[in-house]
Amino acid sequence: MVKDPSSEKTYYTQKIKDKKEGAVNFKDAVTGSEVTIQNSEVTRIKKDEFKKAITPVTEAAPEVKTE
Repeated sequence: MVKDPSSEKTYYTQKIKDKKEGAVNFKDAVTGSEVTIQNSEVTRIKKDEFKKAITPVTEAAPEVKTE
C-alpha cells in the first residue's frame, strides 16, 4: 500500500521501483496506471487485505417486494 501524504490518496501495488531524489514508481493495481510519487508512505499489507482493496465494490440488487 502506498500513500501520498500530500493528496491523502492511497494506492495498491505489488512492486515498487525507487527513483531518483527519493521518489517511487509503481503500477496502481486498481486503475492500471503508472504512478510516480515524490514523497510517499509505503506499508506492507497482507494478501487478503490487498485483494479486498483492489476488488470493486458491487451494489446489491434492490429487493423486490411481492404482495
